[in-house]
Amino acid sequence: MSRALAVIGLLFALLLAPPVHSRLFALEPLHDADGVALWTASALVALVAVGVLGRSRRPLVHKLALLGFVLAGVELGARCVITHFTYWPREKLAKLGRATYPDLLAYRPHPFLQFTGRPDRVLQGNTALNATTPFNRDGFPGPDVARAKPPGTCRIVCLGASTTASGYPALLEDWLRSHPPTGGTAERYECVNLSHGFYDSTHSVVNFTLNAVDYAPDYVVIHHGWNDGRAARNASHYRGDHSHVLKAFEPPRPSDWPLIRASVLYRFVRFRISGNAGFEYLDAALLRPDPDYDDVDLTPALATFDRNLRTIVDLALLRGITPVLATLPYSTEPEIAFAPNRPDLPRFAAVMREVAASHPDRVLLVDLEAALTGHNELFVDLAHMVPAGRARKAELIGEAILAHRRGG
Repeated sequence: MSRALAVIGLLFALLLAPPVHSRLFALEPLHDADGVALWTASALVALVAVGVLGRSRRPLVHKLALLGFVLAGVELGARCVITHFTYWPREKLAKLGRATYPDLLAYRPHPFLQFTGRPDRVLQGNTALNATTPFNRDGFPGPDVARAKPPGTCRIVCLGASTTASGYPALLEDWLRSHPPTGGTAERYECVNLSHGFYDSTHSVVNFTLNAVDYAPDYVVIHHGWNDGRAARNASHYRGDHSHVLKAFEPPRPSDWPLIRASVLYRFVRFRISGNAGFEYLDAALLRPDPDYDDVDLTPALATFDRNLRTIVDLALLRGITPVLATLPYSTEPEIAFAPNRPDLPRFAAVMREVAASHPDRVLLVDLEAALTGHNELFVDLAHMVPAGRARKAELIGEAILAHRRGG
């Protein structure tokens, strides 16, 4: 019995070794910390197998060893099946494990913007944001863009939240490059995407001041009107900087993170029983606890939205940058995701129209709400769009910019 247990122990030691484990049982590439842990575990199991199991004659030791081997076998077997024979729940379980490694999170803290993306990190598993490429060196969607603007280039900076981060700026750049403004001479266009899901207009004021102006843009597109509604919560504690609902970036890590990291079976059982604990989502890293959720008043949030838009517009005009205010279109499907937020959106769009109207002939208004709202086939949820919807959004903004450049 002792010899058999020693052989089984050596087999498990081999299976735990990173070169073997990474090929057979890892849901995704091993983190450096996992490699160290697995080498340590492999060595300890081998030492126990040879030094203890191979020599012990005690039945209790044999029973404990058998129990340990059974549990380890079930875990490794489950990992093997999930890794090689199913897609779901592999991605879900991998995401839950990934959240226990701070350096694997898609976002990182920023001293003034609350957060940006982690360069070279792809935002995985978010269909609304259409994430397929890594964040650039500045932590924003899209390729790296040099701050110095090349001669003969018309540059557009796009500010917004997830409805901008989902990719319309790249489509806008393609559309503009295929439509020369005058005389058949193609002008070089660059669109810089300075957005993130979760940003509101307060983020964009800071973003415009600290980042957008450094790109010397000719136009700045402001596309907001959803996330600012979050600031209406806890209205009795309202602050214009939104610090009554937002906090410094701090992704929480659960107390049982070692078990979550080590066992996919534990991950599955824990989250099937308790539901989403929330630590893997951006909300938990950015939002304050919300005990007074019923205390909601949109009026101060609308006033702050107006202030923020006017601040960006005024600063842009002082620098010779043409502001483009793009209202937010949305689905009218009753049961679509985020439908409870629908009543807020027209009120923010109305503020955007008022700001544009106060600067006649100096601010471009692209009323996407009027043009695209109700075309429900273009939406994946309340306001995020399918590829055809993002392309139509880019086309409408592009037409306004092109008309402006033609002097129309």
